[in-house]
Amino acid sequence: MSGEGIGSEAAPTLKRQAFSCPGARLRYNVQTVYRPSVKSAGEYMNRILTLAVLCLAVTVVACGDSESSQNGIKLKVDPPVVEDPDDSGDPKDPRDPADPADPDDDSDDEPGPVYPKLDGWTFQRGVTLTSVPVLEGDTETVIKVELDAGNFDYARVSTGGTDIRFSTNGVDADLPFWFETWNPAGTSTVWVRIPKPDSLPYTLHLVYGNYEAASAGNFAEVFPKVFTDSSEVHYLNEPMDVDWFEIKAGDRLDLRPLIPVWVRAKVVRIDGFIMGNSYGYPKSELGLPGNGPGGGTIADSSQGGGGAGYASAGGNGGRYYGGTMNYGGPAYGTDTGFDIAMGSSGGSTKYAEGGSGGGALAITATTITVTGRIAVDGSNGVGLKNLNGGGGAGGGILLNGDHVDVTETAELTANGGLGGTTTNSSAQDGGGGSGGRIKIFSNTGTVTGTVSADGGAGGANGTADKPTDGGQGYIHYGASSLSPLSLTLGEEQAR
Repeated sequence: MSGEGIGSEAAPTLKRQAFSCPGARLRYNVQTVYRPSVKSAGEYMNRILTLAVLCLAVTVVACGDSESSQNGIKLKVDPPVVEDPDDSGDPKDPRDPADPADPDDDSDDEPGPVYPKLDGWTFQRGVTLTSVPVLEGDTETVIKVELDAGNFDYARVSTGGTDIRFSTNGVDADLPFWFETWNPAGTSTVWVRIPKPDSLPYTLHLVYGNYEAASAGNFAEVFPKVFTDSSEVHYLNEPMDVDWFEIKAGDRLDLRPLIPVWVRAKVVRIDGFIMGNSYGYPKSELGLPGNGPGGGTIADSSQGGGGAGYASAGGNGGRYYGGTMNYGGPAYGTDTGFDIAMGSSGGSTKYAEGGSGGGALAITATTITVTGRIAVDGSNGVGLKNLNGGGGAGGGILLNGDHVDVTETAELTANGGLGGTTTNSSAQDGGGGSGGRIKIFSNTGTVTGTVSADGGAGGANGTADKPTDGGQGYIHYGASSLSPLSLTLGEEQAR
């Protein structure tokens, strides 16, 4: 017989085979070097059985390079390779440091941001925070740093403060900032965006003293999410979660009717008008009690409608002799908690509708400044013929911030609506709506503007019983749920 079959003499042949290692999902490449020349079929089968035994042994050999020799057969075990997960034909060696199969390998991670170095700056001051207001769930916050002649030497910086930088480590200019005001003769205000501190105290660095540096302040980097409406009227239809929220002077924002509106921001400025009058629980159909948990009652649609309640009970409607009194709606909500609600509506008689309740607005921010107007008043009951509707209750305003200013030009109102009335002295008029709730929670700031939550007056007429006024609303001042900002500017140091 010719060729390389049984009984032939041939040169050594190198063959490569793959063997699976059950349970470990590893594959070993085994090189076998042998001479296929045998003298009998029995010896050939013996060689095959020997090879099979050695292959079985290889499946339990520990991973690593090794060579062994047994019965004239040389074995070379290559390092284990991971099964090809994507059938690309390129299984990876887990020991390769650039191999994604290695769970500890970070050589393929995306590079982090590269920040400008502060090599040319000559002075710095530590800014140490011992308390920081951070909104729930946020990983960053914005702090206000104020510079004046008492804590900062303006002579050390370039004109306009263009060389000022903020840094977490004093080496990289890695903290976004924006100067709202620059006043070397007084106080300069700068906003700095920082990561939420893992622990306190936390120190960042104010770096300056490079007269060739260009300005790096950037509003958009400090406040990337902004709501600032420039139209005359805008409707806020959903909760707002932004960094900067502003209603400019001359602008008007209407709350969404029937739903309390929540605003969550780092900084809030209200210089225009937020309108929420009559945007609470809506008026009811004729002959029905008012809507909402404090809706004015209608036990007898032939009497004056009861006023709606919220912070207090609503006023009772006027009553004719022998008729059933329509009482004012009950109070609901808390006086001092962080809850807020819309005002309920007054009872509607068979001829005249009750007034709608005022809307509800809740604002949570690190800093809140109001110079304009926020109004969530209830509307008046309708006066028609001789049976008139009850007034709607005032709604709710909640301001919760580390620093809250309500300036002398500001006006916050949550007044109840008037009971419906006519000039007919024999009419049964509606009761007044209750005042709403205004809650201001802050750690610092002042309230010098107008804050009002008065109950609405009942109508003038009632044959057996006159209508009564709605109860007074409730105005509460308390501490913010946010931590106060506590900041100290350190001594100047040469770099």
